[in-house]
Amino acid sequence: MNEQERIEILIKKAGSGRKLAELISTTSGSISKLKAGRFHLEVFAPRLAQAFPDMNCRWLLTGEGEPFSKEVTDGEIRAELRAMKRSIDKLAGEVRKK
Repeated sequence: MNEQERIEILIKKAGSGRKLAELISTTSGSISKLKAGRFHLEVFAPRLAQAFPDMNCRWLLTGEGEPFSKEVTDGEIRAELRAMKRSIDKLAGEVRKK
């Protein structure tokens, strides 16, 4: 995966080139230059790593691996919390029976 493809993924994650520029405290023009290959991602790597804490820095710099760690959705968190509550309620019921 080349740098332009990686920057496109970051733009998509941010929502737009303008939003990505805001996230990393740069200009939309700089983002355009990144997309055109006139700037290299390494220049903005520290800012990008700060803006996207779940980003794989090896992927950013080399294109190897997955771009981001798995994001857990709100639905997955709620389902896990419900399962934990059921387990706690079950254990509490067993303690009351003793």
